[in-house]
Amino acid sequence: MLVFTGIAAVVVVAAAVGMLILIEQAVWGPLDAAIEEEAETLARIRNIAPVEDLQRAVANVGSEAAPGPGKLIRVTAAGGETLAEAGRMPPEIAGLVPPLEATTHYATVGGGRDPYRVVWYAVEGGGWSEVAVRIGAQVGLLRRARFAIIGGATGLLATLAMLAWAMTSRATSELARVAAELETIEAGSLDRRLVPRRTTEVDRLATVLNRLLGRLEAAMGHLRRFTADAAHELRTPVTALRARLEVTIGRAHSPEAYREGLLDALEQTERLGRLTEDLLTLSAVEAGTAGVPSGDETVQLDDLVREVAESLEPVAQDVKRDFELLYRPLGVDAGRDELSVTDAEAEIGYYQGEGILLEDVLREQVLLALPLKLTCREDCRGLCPHCGMNLNQEQCSCAVQLEDPRWSALKEIRDRLEH
Repeated sequence: MLVFTGIAAVVVVAAAVGMLILIEQAVWGPLDAAIEEEAETLARIRNIAPVEDLQRAVANVGSEAAPGPGKLIRVTAAGGETLAEAGRMPPEIAGLVPPLEATTHYATVGGGRDPYRVVWYAVEGGGWSEVAVRIGAQVGLLRRARFAIIGGATGLLATLAMLAWAMTSRATSELARVAAELETIEAGSLDRRLVPRRTTEVDRLATVLNRLLGRLEAAMGHLRRFTADAAHELRTPVTALRARLEVTIGRAHSPEAYREGLLDALEQTERLGRLTEDLLTLSAVEAGTAGVPSGDETVQLDDLVREVAESLEPVAQDVKRDFELLYRPLGVDAGRDELSVTDAEAEIGYYQGEGILLEDVLREQVLLALPLKLTCREDCRGLCPHCGMNLNQEQCSCAVQLEDPRWSALKEIRDRLEH
């Protein structure tokens, strides 16, 4: 606010000074031109006419009302003696020493009630032609103009300062309210948003902060999902590892048994490592920092498809289904009253034209004939839910979920209640 007020003050003062200069030029310019013209005329008469003619010309010019009241004229020779004059020069004008340079000079002489505007016009061969007029009206006009301009500039500056203070106070209060709202937003309330503001700048700041809160909310949601996924995925191998270690410690009494337990624990540990790497990769992909190809790039899935295909086997399944469909021309039953139909008649379909395309009908019946759960054989052991190994080909080393012996007492109580 201080900087704005200082700049405004400099601009207002400069404008006020410029206006005062323009007004003074507008007041003094025409008056000085008229006085100089009369002084020049008398100087020429002095060079070409005798003194008597000069005196008559001075008397005539002095009697004229223009360009101002109280006109005083004096024409002097090179030695300083007065050749002709009109009116009595007041002491403050008569005592003035003519300029040293032989050029035209202007001056405002006197103050109070009788100020004069004086011009000295140099005469060829030496001497001066002096003309003075009263300028009380002009001085009063200039004084009123100065008061008006200074008062207006002061009022304008005060108004600008008040506006700057009001705008700054308003923006400061808006910022204080935004800060108060931000202080109430925590990690669990990132879904809240700042309300729009009346000030344009503060409203823009609130919009930017709302976008930032949206990004923070998305990041926190991603962190929560990653934490939940990690806890879910790590629970099973950690439980299996712990159970295997407890079984090894409780039941193993030979080096071979300990070795088998340690190898199993090592395998579970390696699985935990792979699982951790997969979770970190998934987190990086969701966060957009894993170098995932854009939509315009081609992704090679050969290795992934080959890995999936190696774990699949062809399955032959006999499909047998008897079905009966009845088709009638479209519109043959139009206009008939409501009729009761049997179960067979409920399968009636309608065709249009001269033939029926059976491809869709047969595909539908084949899909209906497929079993809901397709297995390679009746005694299929399936895939390991942990490592994905085909249990029909070999047995994996994944730990089987064992009961915690600490719950055995409760199990005995449940068995007694059931029997």
